[in-house]
Amino acid sequence: MGAPRRTKSAQNRQTPKWLFNWISAQVMRLGKTIMLDAAASYNNALCDVYYTEQEDGLQHEWSEFGYTFFNPPYNNCAAWVKKATHEMNLGRPSIGLFPASVDTAWFREAAAYGYVVFLYPRFHMASPDYPNEKAAPNGGNVLIWFD
Repeated sequence: MGAPRRTKSAQNRQTPKWLFNWISAQVMRLGKTIMLDAAASYNNALCDVYYTEQEDGLQHEWSEFGYTFFNPPYNNCAAWVKKATHEMNLGRPSIGLFPASVDTAWFREAAAYGYVVFLYPRFHMASPDYPNEKAAPNGGNVLIWFD
């Protein structure tokens, strides 16, 4: 018997450590650090301070002392863009890892407020729910810097 078929995509993909290290190096060039991972789990948090799905990073203020990083569930990008824009307007910068869904309203809003960095080539993001899956997002990924 084969593996069960999935009916929806995994929403808890882990940011590759090499990518987070590269992002951190770019932030350090600005004389800042990433202080908060706003969309993490106990198993994949990239910062000492983080919010899990249960703690809901959308419901808390983000770091005043450095950048916030987040790789949100891709089924709720609009809410994360709205939150990042709100935090940016309060002087709290952030960097989000999103699918490159350039045809969506949330992407257009994010591009209007943040700097978009297209990531190439496509890369694998592990999911604890599907550890053997080797998928990459269909259209690749982008970083959006809200600063």
